[in-house]
Amino acid sequence: KENRYGFFPSLSAAWILTNEPFMNLNAVSFAKLRASYGITGINPYKNGRYPFCQFYVGGGYFPIGAAWNIYYGIQPGMLANTDIKWETSKMLNIAFDLGLFDKFTLTTDFYIDNREDVLYINYNHPAVSGAVLPYENIGHIRNLGFDITAGYSKTTGDFKWYSNLVFSFINNRIEEMGEAINPENLAHLNMTGNPVNAIYGYEVIGRFSSDGGAGIPVQTFGPTNEGDLIYKDQNNDDIIDSRDITMIGNSVAPIDIGVRLGMSYKGFDVEAIIQGRFKNDIMLSGINIYEPFIYGNSVTEIALEDNFPRLSLSNMNNYQPSDFWLRNGDFIKLRNIELGYNFPTVITEKLSMGEVRLFIRGLNLFAISAWKYTDPEMISIGYSPMKTYYAGVKVVF
Repeated sequence: KENRYGFFPSLSAAWILTNEPFMNLNAVSFAKLRASYGITGINPYKNGRYPFCQFYVGGGYFPIGAAWNIYYGIQPGMLANTDIKWETSKMLNIAFDLGLFDKFTLTTDFYIDNREDVLYINYNHPAVSGAVLPYENIGHIRNLGFDITAGYSKTTGDFKWYSNLVFSFINNRIEEMGEAINPENLAHLNMTGNPVNAIYGYEVIGRFSSDGGAGIPVQTFGPTNEGDLIYKDQNNDDIIDSRDITMIGNSVAPIDIGVRLGMSYKGFDVEAIIQGRFKNDIMLSGINIYEPFIYGNSVTEIALEDNFPRLSLSNMNNYQPSDFWLRNGDFIKLRNIELGYNFPTVITEKLSMGEVRLFIRGLNLFAISAWKYTDPEMISIGYSPMKTYYAGVKVVF
């Protein structure tokens, strides 16, 4: 009840430089500086709709009487947090718009988004309570990035062409998340300071040879043999275990590029949209690895890659999350291409129509990617985006 209302102000200002006498330049058709700052409340719905209420869940069972009849019990679920509230975004944006020769446009946006009161579980609380700890407004995430949009268009008689380029970069960092910060020799375990979508696992430094790998730290995931992966001992205790996990990748690409190209000549027009995503890591885990080897399935292309480790149905050493299972998820996709024809006015007027347009369109026609087994945006077992073709007619009376 104490956190049901908030005040979220914002302020923006702009200065159109080309309206000033000192910007009387023929080359510059438009120039504008702008800036904004705003505060926004965000409700991420952590742990259901009412995290301030205490709920009970099924918990265990117990026998009653001489016949040992089994009865099931209930137990407290995640502890209620009566002080919980929204997360807060405090965003600063500085931008510049430019037009040259009435043909070229450029827009640049730089922003800093500080997310405060982010919901995390505070693992600094002692675990002796035995309770499921609640989400608390203790986190802080910083997002920093910029967007650049450039466009060009030109008309020569009946021929017109245009192009637009969008480049987007974002870097985020966890400033605070309620974790107990590990000391220097275990600092690699800390998530604070890393991206929100960081991937964690073991670093592979080699393979076991036929002599068993003398001098290599003991790996605790099962007996090792020739061809097994060797993991890096991050804390130098001569044992490979959960204390050697570190950040090995990022599941969200920090770079996105979009290109829009089009042209028209008299009644004909064509437009294509291309998207690219870069610095994106794919982590093979779970069914992405095991599914090809169970229920009588044959070995897939993934297992036929060069340097694939020794296969085993019982030894889990090679199936630990590690950078061996990371793949390059970068891609360039032809998202959309459309070819159309607009009937001339002379014909549409005779037909008592305002507009008649024929078009064919294709979606997801092809992708260029180092990941060749499935769609790079859909690597798990599921339904990938389909290649789709359309043909249609648009009539306006």
